[in-house]
Amino acid sequence: MEEQIFGMEHIMLDQPLQSRDQIFTALASKGEELGAAEMEGDILEGILEREAMSTTNVGRGVAIPHCKSIKIKKTTLLFIRLQKPVEWEGDEEKVKLVFGILTPSNTANTHLSILSKLAKSLLRDDFVQKLLELDETELVLKEINQTIAVKESYSL
Repeated sequence: MEEQIFGMEHIMLDQPLQSRDQIFTALASKGEELGAAEMEGDILEGILEREAMSTTNVGRGVAIPHCKSIKIKKTTLLFIRLQKPVEWEGDEEKVKLVFGILTPSNTANTHLSILSKLAKSLLRDDFVQKLLELDETELVLKEINQTIAVKESYSL
């Protein structure tokens, strides 16, 4: 049986989060709840370490915080749409859509594949607009799943 990277329970629409740190905490909490790691703190630590290297605000109101860690047990994609755009640690453009990518260290390049597919789709105005406007979680799921369609691959 194949592990599910992204499903209905991975989507958090219209969240009242007001800061980048609250977003990171929400991603870590949801990741733990979904079994991506044993402890929320492990996910949060990985996200903060990656963010310290360079911002994950990719423009167009979108951020893609991610981490690849030995403490992550399974690849998990999370999506948050915020009620109101938030400042992203001094970046000029505020963020309203957040994709969180959590991957184990032993995966080949799954996170890069997801990042690449998201980045290409985020260049399309219609994709971004749908993510901002769709009211039903099922429709958001369908839209994102059409974009990512990746299979888990492990290196030895």
